[in-house]
Amino acid sequence: MPLPVVLQLGGKRCVVVGAGRVASRKVQSLVSEGGHVVVVAPDADRSIQTRANQQQIVWMRQPYDKSIIADAFLVIAATSDSATNRQVTIDAANCGILVCNTDDPATGSFVAPAVIKRGDLTIAVSTGGASPTLASVIRQQLEQTYGSEWSAWCRLFSRLRPAFQSLGTESDRSGAATKVLHAPEIETCVREDNIERAEAIARQCVFSHWD
Repeated sequence: MPLPVVLQLGGKRCVVVGAGRVASRKVQSLVSEGGHVVVVAPDADRSIQTRANQQQIVWMRQPYDKSIIADAFLVIAATSDSATNRQVTIDAANCGILVCNTDDPATGSFVAPAVIKRGDLTIAVSTGGASPTLASVIRQQLEQTYGSEWSAWCRLFSRLRPAFQSLGTESDRSGAATKVLHAPEIETCVREDNIERAEAIARQCVFSHWD
């Protein structure tokens, strides 16, 4: 089974070669993770142009040249030309740089999953490169299930972490977590972003019999 890994991209140089629809999705993900994003392409779709105009990214309006990726932390090959994507992948691999080939994922060193972010909660969906479209559809479905309130749930569970750790077994911890998630009064507080009240109820009603 592949090992799931979350890269810390804050401030790191991330190069995207290509500026079409696929590249735009990758750029969005990299920007949201705090990467210093450089897009390389003579032309770009509207979203990339807008990000460049707003100085969210750097757009190098030129054909790909391997010198551009020399100091990159990671590279994503996302052009509409398979030969270019293949060359980008080879160049990055030769430089020991992480590379994702959107055209042929098996040739790269990593696959960029479809990602949902809810505060500290990150849900990644990947088909191992077999079908990015399917991963995108599943992500859209999960977005309906895991709404914005899950950012508050994460904050609550962070506060309750010591209480969970104090429980004897994994079964006890799972049982307590399930009770917290399914307690209507706690859920109401979370939806109202009243984390202090939610924590107090959880400690009183959920954890009390473990004290």
